[in-house]
Amino acid sequence: MRLSGQKLKNLKSDLKIQDKEELALKKLKAEKQDKNGAKEAQLKKNLKAIVAKYGIEDILESDSNIANVDETQDILVEKQLFKDKKLDKLWRKVQSSKFDDEQLKVLKEEFKRQQEKIDEYHKLFDVVEHKEQRSKAADEQMENSIEIDLKVKDEKRKKKKKKQSVDQQALDEKRKEVKEGYRTLEGIVSSGLTNFTHFEEEKVQELWKLAQKSDFTEEELQHLKEELKSHENRIKKLRYLEEQLKNERLAGKHLYDSDEIVDHGKHLKKRVEEINYKVEKTHRYIESKIMQRHIEL
Repeated sequence: MRLSGQKLKNLKSDLKIQDKEELALKKLKAEKQDKNGAKEAQLKKNLKAIVAKYGIEDILESDSNIANVDETQDILVEKQLFKDKKLDKLWRKVQSSKFDDEQLKVLKEEFKRQQEKIDEYHKLFDVVEHKEQRSKAADEQMENSIEIDLKVKDEKRKKKKKKQSVDQQALDEKRKEVKEGYRTLEGIVSSGLTNFTHFEEEKVQELWKLAQKSDFTEEELQHLKEELKSHENRIKKLRYLEEQLKNERLAGKHLYDSDEIVDHGKHLKKRVEEINYKVEKTHRYIESKIMQRHIEL
């Protein structure tokens, strides 16, 4: 378990007070006071109480771990969560803001999606670079061949140029997605709670806003929120599979030409179609349910 958000801020505040007390204890020891160790024992007891208060006993391995406030803070503060340094820095900014636990949970998923986009970009970049290296080696071999006439060489160069253009376009699109993802996250962090909703997908946000204006009880709204969360998770899964299928078509197929890859592509396409059907069906069902209550107002 790691603490974040307001709980982490409150914990740090308590530890800061504890730290001042420990500094005072060091001064007492230097002056050869607290000979019976009563003050030191009390401070250890206080620190254990802080640990129990925030329910973080499992983080600390033994009593020796909680003898020092600085060590305790190092253990409690979340280590680098995201591989991308810029993204991780932005996440730490989120942790020190005023988002509640539920909002932090939603935001964390959005940050994970951004990390996935970054990973996909790097993967695609490596694929394109590998293909360029293979193409360059093939060019050198062709130039050294005396059997291929100039017309054939020219045709091969044109095909290669066209293929490189498609690859570069895919790479540019992925880079654009990464940049847009950063802009969205930075906007949420800078605006704080102002423009933040419980949902990430625009269509789901619209359904939730409409539901809040309709004739639902609080209990019904909570149930509907859970439905919308499940619906949104399915949409995320669909987007992920669509991205996999797109990347496979744009990059992988040119590198590997085998029946196994083709079969995997067909299976992926079928999964996308199945989930897309379920997403559309669920959206219509929830929308119809909300609209019925909205009209009754």
